[in-house]
Amino acid sequence: MDAGFHRILQPRRYGGHEFGLPVFYRVVVEIARGCPSTGWALSLTAAHVLQVCTVLGEQAQDELLAPEGDFIATSTVAPVGVARADVPGHVVHFTHETSLLDLPVEGGSVGSQPHGNPMYAGRAPSFFQGEPAAVMIGTVYAADEDARIVAGRSLLLEPDRTHADLHDYQRHLGEALGVVRTAEACLRQTAEDCMDACRRDVSGEAPFTTAEDNRLALTFLNAGRMAWDVLQGIVFRTAGSRHARDGGSAASVLSCAGSGATPSACARNTSR
Repeated sequence: MDAGFHRILQPRRYGGHEFGLPVFYRVVVEIARGCPSTGWALSLTAAHVLQVCTVLGEQAQDELLAPEGDFIATSTVAPVGVARADVPGHVVHFTHETSLLDLPVEGGSVGSQPHGNPMYAGRAPSFFQGEPAAVMIGTVYAADEDARIVAGRSLLLEPDRTHADLHDYQRHLGEALGVVRTAEACLRQTAEDCMDACRRDVSGEAPFTTAEDNRLALTFLNAGRMAWDVLQGIVFRTAGSRHARDGGSAASVLSCAGSGATPSACARNTSR
């Protein structure tokens, strides 16, 4: 809170930084590198101001974000039920057909007009897919202690040497770093592509269609999948199962990675 991370995407009009999507994802990656669960919590609660400033008009934004500008919220894809406010007459009915994700933004959105920033006229599904991808990439970086684990494991028959002296383990670590850095490059470029799609849509160059949104979402999805494959296929396998037990050095990383923020879970949601 003190660092202002929850204001990364918030409009300057409401005391935010109004940085772009690439900055947001880079911060999430770094926070997840230090603590994957904190990275996921930050991503989940700091992201939805973008949707508020896209789908809601100026008056609604003023009520939600002004004057302090402290806005932290999660969301659901398809809310179901009835939301009742304390003020009489303010009742919102949700059905299973209601979704805040599939709203037209061609030509801009009502929410983006007060800010003059096309970022607030984007589609939500692709942006949301970038969140778990950023968390997963940061999670793999959090597992870079694999190098420390390998360096600290003595060889059974040559106790004066460690696994780090073996070329196979050096190759595994190098491969893992190469793939996760490729995934991060994919994340950053796709974030730039999202920003560009918003700009072209508002300027009238090209509409931000559902097809374009799906293309960006799947690119984010594959970036996260690359990171997940590295985590379970290389890092965990070379570190050893002893570090995944309760209290082990890799336990929290693997727990966060498998807690539902995995690319496979995102793929199931995308297919609906």
